[in-house]
Amino acid sequence: MNKTKLAMFGTVLAAAAILGAAGAGPAQAQESSAAHSGLAIARTVFASSDPASSYARLSASDRAAFDAVEKPTTEFTDTTILKHQTNTGAWVRTDAAAAPAATGCWDAWVRYGWKAAAGNTVYTAWQGLTWCSRSGTVYGWRVYDRGGETNTPGWSYRGHDGQGIRSVGWEVRSYTKEKFHFGAGPIGFDNSRCVQIRGGQGLYSSRASCTLA
Repeated sequence: MNKTKLAMFGTVLAAAAILGAAGAGPAQAQESSAAHSGLAIARTVFASSDPASSYARLSASDRAAFDAVEKPTTEFTDTTILKHQTNTGAWVRTDAAAAPAATGCWDAWVRYGWKAAAGNTVYTAWQGLTWCSRSGTVYGWRVYDRGGETNTPGWSYRGHDGQGIRSVGWEVRSYTKEKFHFGAGPIGFDNSRCVQIRGGQGLYSSRASCTLA
């Protein structure tokens, strides 16, 4: 494999990729025709022995279709779940906007996804957090799940890239950072994403951020 060409290939796409979030949108149940076409082209490119050369030989329209499924441009909340553990130990589903202000423990599991321009989800990352609160003060917490996944051609999930947790008394704030790699083998570029949960007494919020302030 020509590593120089592949490195150039990864650098070109890295420079062109839009890595910031542009807003939230709902998950799509079905793959659009544009996404289907672009993903087929991407699979062909990455199945070749020299992806950089294969990409360079694409027509302008095929290259545009390729780029439209490979560049994450929009973040969205894919799944959020909040449960309340009563003093009897039973778990019940709780609506965050109308959660009871009572002593107890809560569990939140949040997954974020990042879509490309064609509408396909490039990758997702998630975190699960449980915490306990008494008289408005959080006194215990635990991160019980975190991770990421992708099935997009050219992208791979590379594991955890950091985490952080902070208690401010009335709530605990926890983030996980998950790493994704674009390219073939070690050649290409990495892209890390954060998923954060903030939990208080019967309430929670989430965001795709590492900032705990």
